[in-house]
Amino acid sequence: MKQFIEENPGHSTILPSERGSRAEVDRLYAELKVIGAVIVTPPREYPDYTPPGYYALFFKDLEGIKYEIVTHSKAIASEGAT
Repeated sequence: MKQFIEENPGHSTILPSERGSRAEVDRLYAELKVIGAVIVTPPREYPDYTPPGYYALFFKDLEGIKYEIVTHSKAIASEGAT
């Protein structure tokens, strides 16, 4: 995970996937299930979201705070450039 969390008041807290890959989002999803996190929505693509390739999962912590782990094609493209 990156060292920052983007606050989105009234919605979820966004945790960008550092590696920018769907595989990383899927891996984190598996870890969340193991620790018993409440999964709101399993990983999937959101074609209506921007940028293109928006792929995310949503979960809640023990206090009911909703989080999002996300990657998208823009993140994947920048990963390939390094």
